[in-house]
Parts: sequence; C-alpha cells; structure tokens
Amino acid sequence: MPHGEFPARGWQYLQFLHNFVVNPLRIKHSIILTLIMAVILFTFISCSKHKPPKITKPSSDLVEIPTKGNDEASKYLVQGIAHSRQKKYKEAVLDFNKALTLDPKRAYAYYCRGYVKNETALYSEAIDDFNVCLQFNKSDALAFNQRGYAEYKLRRYAEAHADYTIAIETNPKLSVAYYNRADLEDEQKSYDDAIKDYTKAIDLDPNDPFPYINRGNIKDILKQYDSAVEDYNRAIDLNAKYAKVYSFRGLAKYHKKDYAGAIEDFSALIALEPENQTAYVNRGMSSAALKHYQNALDDYVKATDLDSQDGKAFYDKAELERVMNLRAQSCDDYRKAGSLGFPIPATIADEYCK
Repeated sequence: MPHGEFPARGWQYLQFLHNFVVNPLRIKHSIILTLIMAVILFTFISCSKHKPPKITKPSSDLVEIPTKGNDEASKYLVQGIAHSRQKKYKEAVLDFNKALTLDPKRAYAYYCRGYVKNETALYSEAIDDFNVCLQFNKSDALAFNQRGYAEYKLRRYAEAHADYTIAIETNPKLSVAYYNRADLEDEQKSYDDAIKDYTKAIDLDPNDPFPYINRGNIKDILKQYDSAVEDYNRAIDLNAKYAKVYSFRGLAKYHKKDYAGAIEDFSALIALEPENQTAYVNRGMSSAALKHYQNALDDYVKATDLDSQDGKAFYDKAELERVMNLRAQSCDDYRKAGSLGFPIPATIADEYCK
C-alpha cells in the first residue's frame, strides 16, 4: 500500500507467520494462533490507513480602496494593503493602526488589520478586530467569513460554522465561504455536506483548483476513486505545477489498482520535487504491485537514501527484498527498521533472519 499504510500482501504475510512460527514450533493449537495473528494483522491494516491531507486555500486578497482626496486614513489603508500583499505584515499592521488612530470608525481598517492577524496566526486578536468591524457594518460577508476562519483555527467549530453560514446568507455568491465551510465539515467528517459545499464553491468559481482537490480527497476516503480522479484531473488542468495533486491522484489510482497510472503520477511528482521521499516509496509500492521488482527496489534505495531515519521505508524495502529472495539484504533492512523503532515480527528476527 502507499506509504503510511501496511504492505498489500496481507494474506501472504499471514502465511509467512504460519510457516515460520506455527509449523516449526509444532504448536498444538496452531489454527487458533493463526486466527489470532490474522486479527492482529488486519486490525493493523485497518488502523494504519490515512486520510488524505486537506489543502488550505490561500486567503482571499484584500480589496484596494480609493483614497478620498487628502484623507490620510485612506492613504494609510492603501499603504497597509500594499504591505500586506508583499507579506510585510508588521508594516501593514502599523499602517492600519495609524489609519484607525486618524479615523477610529473606519470599519474597513479593522477588517484589514484582522485579515493580517489571521495571516500571522493571531486568531484571537483577529476575532476582536472583526467584532468591531461587524459592529459598524453588520452585513459584511467578508468579515463574517474571516472571523469564521479564525474561529475554525481555534477549533471553535460551532462558532465558525455559524459565521460561514451568515456570510453565505449575506452574500450567496461568496465562493470562499462555501469552501471554508466545506473544510470545517470535512474536519468533522460530515462528508456529504462538505461535498455539497465544495461543489457550490466550484459552481461559483470553476477556475479555482482547490475545491476540486479537497472534494477529490473526500471521494478517495469514500472509495469513490473514479470520481476522485476526475476531480484531480480538473485541478491539474487548472494548475499543472501543483505537485501535491499528483500525489493524491497517484494514491487514488493505486487504490483502484491502476498501478501503471499511479507510477505515472508519482513520476510526475518526482519531476516537480526530486527530493520528495514519499513519492519514491509510493512509486516503489506501485511498481512492486506490477511485479516490477527491480524498479521498485531502485525507488526504495532512493527513498532510504533521502531519509535514513524512516523505519517504515526500510521495512517495506526488506519485504520487497524477501520477495526477491535477497535474504541477506532483506535481513539487514529488517534490522535497520527495528533499530529505528519500527516493529519487526519476532518470526523475522528469530526464524527468517537467525
């Protein structure tokens, strides 16, 4: 299975345990022991499957406002927005502070400062600014959306959901609010609701790749692999250089047993990120599934060179070498995996590698 999951040869491994533990030791109740091992093995398989990571969409940009003649507050606002776009957040906050000193009732200045505080992970302070902004403008959908994002980052999920919903009710065409609410629903495993909101975000902004990516990730969780691949295809059409999408699509293809397609995607990822260790592991797994063992081994060698502390990669490499009858190399890698803290079955240490 892809990196982070147990090798796909579950039943083969169970037979290996039976051959090297049960038969040599002549245990009287070997069938019972085998069943116990099966339960342990398949429990491990089910627990080790991982959820695809959710992609965080970049925040919506600040809107530049025109100055009002010699209005100094507006000049500082425009200057602060420029600093924010350059990611000079400290300077931006100073500009917004000056704008508010000159005009304490300028709602948009509170919004802008709250936005920058969200960008710098000062979520509680951001909420304070959005609260003041909303006192002056109770129908500011962007402020509700940004306050919801701050609440979400603070794990105040009920408050975040309420703010996203108000933002949507205030401005039903605000695609980012649907996207953010979908992220929250995804986090809470309300997958049907999340898919609906990602779909609405796509309807409102079909050229944004991020809703396609996260909707695809949910479909992968739900084992809707063909549909997930379609979403990843669309995301890649919109941004062919976004490396993570190739990883996600490769995993979905692996899950649907399109191993050749998975290899193509992991290869595309490696072309974009030549030092991506996990991509080599996953491409190696895909090659092994096609019994292209030497190609798989080459990828595992590269993966363990890139990360010499990854016990799971050494273990998977050892498993492959065992299939290739490379006993000495396999045992060396089993021992390496064990030295790095990866659990090695006693049968390997005591029987296969004795």
